[in-house]
Amino acid sequence: MEEVEEERDTVNISVDGSAHEVPSGISVLRVLEILGYKVSQFYGGGVVNRMCNSGACYNCCVVIDGQLKRSCVTPVEKGMEIITDKDMIERYEPLQLVSQISAYLHPGVSCFTNGCNFACSWCHNWNITFSSVGDPLTPKQFAEIISRGSGNYSMLGLSGGEPTLNRRWLIGFLKELSHGNKKLSIQVDTNASILTKDYIDELYYSGMTHISPDIKADSVEAFMSVTGVEDRELAQFYLNRSWEAVKYIINEYTGKLFYAVAIPYHPRLNSLEEVYKMGQRLASLNKDIDVNLVEYHPAFRAREMTLAPKGMVQKAVELLHDAGLNNVWLQGLEDAPSPLDPEELVGSLILKGDQNRI
Repeated sequence: MEEVEEERDTVNISVDGSAHEVPSGISVLRVLEILGYKVSQFYGGGVVNRMCNSGACYNCCVVIDGQLKRSCVTPVEKGMEIITDKDMIERYEPLQLVSQISAYLHPGVSCFTNGCNFACSWCHNWNITFSSVGDPLTPKQFAEIISRGSGNYSMLGLSGGEPTLNRRWLIGFLKELSHGNKKLSIQVDTNASILTKDYIDELYYSGMTHISPDIKADSVEAFMSVTGVEDRELAQFYLNRSWEAVKYIINEYTGKLFYAVAIPYHPRLNSLEEVYKMGQRLASLNKDIDVNLVEYHPAFRAREMTLAPKGMVQKAVELLHDAGLNNVWLQGLEDAPSPLDPEELVGSLILKGDQNRI
């Protein structure tokens, strides 16, 4: 999305029962900012919680003319009645753009939520992450689709995008799944950047059995380079929150949750020195945790990148061992399919006869 400054006509609207005259043709989210409403970049603490800013995650929904709509991509119109009250919003079922691909990266079925609070130039799932089109689903609707289309399976993986952005939807989805199948293992892949202690607790008690935090960096400079988050204060917040989440999971959920920490690696993204520092930091928390070094393909806006030399990838693994970690795994190029152009992805799914794709 791009901001454009220009003269605009005004329209009359209502926000929480108060009349306002605002510029036309801008988003409802921008209107709320102009009117002085508190709009938070983080989960909680604000009238509207902005996250992906692309209309994909549905976390910024407000009630507009009696319907739950995304404030970030809904243009303001004359006579609109907007309600930002949390209690009113929560009377509506949460919505999320989400996809399902059977037997894709997990032994069972994989689900992918749209939207992310990062802007990684090398995003593997960019065709899902940055897509804001399609019909959103409630937690119950998507759980029913999975139950109908996937047959018997014991493992479900939830990734994205960033699946934790829309907390109400995610918690509702986990509860629907675990209620229908008590033996189902559910893994959440997350960048952990907005995970609080109470959020992790709620995920666990709602049915999550596995979690894989994807830690991008040790320093804020490296984090900004890898994630594309340009606001240094916001980047520091995300970085600190992700490390705090890992520490809390290790301290409180060892023996309760299966967890493995993922570290992305490509020499253009993060240096071997940064990888070593991350290894040291993880080893100081627990030297026996499972760490998965993920060898990244060139993708999205970084498709001109060459593949990482095998020698450097193996050196990164060795450095993690040298840092004090006992259990380091490599997810190499042969372990995961290459990122695809959206048209190629659709074509490959049709050829494979995958009817579970939403």
